[in-house]
Amino acid sequence: MDEPAWSEAVPIGRLLQQEPIPESEPTEETDVFVLYDRDNVYFGIVCHDKDPGAIVATQMSRDARLDIDDHIVIAVDPFLDYRNGFFFEVNPVVSKNTNEPRTLANRGVSDRRVSALIGEAS
Repeated sequence: MDEPAWSEAVPIGRLLQQEPIPESEPTEETDVFVLYDRDNVYFGIVCHDKDPGAIVATQMSRDARLDIDDHIVIAVDPFLDYRNGFFFEVNPVVSKNTNEPRTLANRGVSDRRVSALIGEAS
């Protein structure tokens, strides 16, 4: 997030965590920024942790199951139907799971026609 555009980006606001308790206040602070241009949407995420040594990051292969790791999930619902859209998740070691498009409501069958470029900053 070194590009000049990020310096003017504003965090999206209040977030709720989904695990272990759905729609609860986060136990750690996370800043989410969204930028876009004519052809792209960019997500910048800064995850703060009071105890970085306790971060779980074991999965390193693409499309790994990230349930056991600390990870973030971005669900994009471009159709505004709460059902169909794009689902992206990444863990601290940048294992990517980008099996999109995907059913948002029940994480249904994936379609691998869409790929994503995910980067990370240390």
